[in-house]
Amino acid sequence: YGTDTSAEGRLLIRELLAATSEGLGQGEVPVFPIQIFKVKEGVSYTEADYNKAMADFDKAMSGEIAFDAPNFDLLLEACKTTSVALFPNFIFLDTPFNKNPLWKADDPKRYRYEVASMGCRTRVYENMHGEKSSLGRGNLSFTSLNMPRLAIKARREAEELHPDGDKHTIRKEAKQLFIESVRNMCALIAEQLYDRYQYQRTALARQFPFMMGNDVWKGGSTLQANDEVGDIIRTGTLGIGFIGGHNAMVALYGEGHARHMEAWQTLYETLEVMNQVVNKYKDKYKLNYSVLATPAEGLSGRFTKIDRKVYGIIPGVNDRDYYINSFHIDVKEPISILEKIKKEAPFHALTGGGHITYVELDGEAKKNVSAILKIVKVMYDQQIGYGSINHPVDTCKQCGYKGVIYDKCPVCRGENILRLRRITGYLTGNLDSWNSSKKAEEKDRIKHR
Repeated sequence: YGTDTSAEGRLLIRELLAATSEGLGQGEVPVFPIQIFKVKEGVSYTEADYNKAMADFDKAMSGEIAFDAPNFDLLLEACKTTSVALFPNFIFLDTPFNKNPLWKADDPKRYRYEVASMGCRTRVYENMHGEKSSLGRGNLSFTSLNMPRLAIKARREAEELHPDGDKHTIRKEAKQLFIESVRNMCALIAEQLYDRYQYQRTALARQFPFMMGNDVWKGGSTLQANDEVGDIIRTGTLGIGFIGGHNAMVALYGEGHARHMEAWQTLYETLEVMNQVVNKYKDKYKLNYSVLATPAEGLSGRFTKIDRKVYGIIPGVNDRDYYINSFHIDVKEPISILEKIKKEAPFHALTGGGHITYVELDGEAKKNVSAILKIVKVMYDQQIGYGSINHPVDTCKQCGYKGVIYDKCPVCRGENILRLRRITGYLTGNLDSWNSSKKAEEKDRIKHR
């Protein structure tokens, strides 16, 4: 999406976007496949083209303006489509950690060197056993650490060590204890992932007839049905994930990393330590370990319930039904779009196993497509890796009306409303199908302006 400049490729993407906007049989918004548009300088984006488009957006959308980038018009169509259907999301190929020196504009197979992301954020790109590419590879497994729990334990231990200490002394001690506990937990997870990998290697090729037989997993077609997959899967990734960065910082500092700069710096240093562990185990086992900003759907609520039983309810830390996703700013934080993207962008470089930054809009985004383009530009400029734009998409099941619907359909007064929302990086068919913790999170989401 976005980087094929051939006439056939452009036509295909244009029709895919049009079909997505049109919807399914009754106009329902398709929740799969997860569509991701690639933003690339000189191919689907230039700042000069952006300025041309913003100068007269109506003409830009109607095709009356000639652009320098051959696929900038498709970027406009992608913005229009996401304003209606929440897809496509956007991946940024010029962000330093997404670049590949082998990518060349005149290479007909340049897609081999373009990073891809599984829709909810799993990123597979760097490779210790072959070329840097997403093709023919996948994530083997990941395990996530409970960051708030480690922070609660560190804070309590620091208070015991310094019963008469001032808050700065306690915070300093708690920070060191917390970071060290994260280091130790990451090492434990790395060993657990290695043990699991050793078991995964014993699987037989015939257990994955399509993937191996069709070389979907690169090298799989060389195996016989009863061969173990063995080294074929060593190009896969092993993710060390985490959730609740915001909650952990509240446990340490009494405030999250959106406003408290020391908390932001501590979370950043913590992810640097996680990467140190990842690099150590890359060298030790010669495997593609990575740090993953875990999507945390069921896990966010499960961890919270466990920690309440152990530590009781701690205001600002575990007093909701969910922990905040990975390094994300608190969903209840009244923060601007620009601030949110700026605060989260640096963490993308530290989560090579996958990440996403999204913003929440109020109202009907389809009435303001230029705002979508502005947000995409901010994401591009701030060098995030992968981003999406959330807004309410409601459909009346009785008459088919689409728009922002509050209690009743404004056309037929029907109350049978399908409410489509993004849960992490992807969509679900109806908000009613979400688990209780994610429903609570969605309800708390502040709209960014």
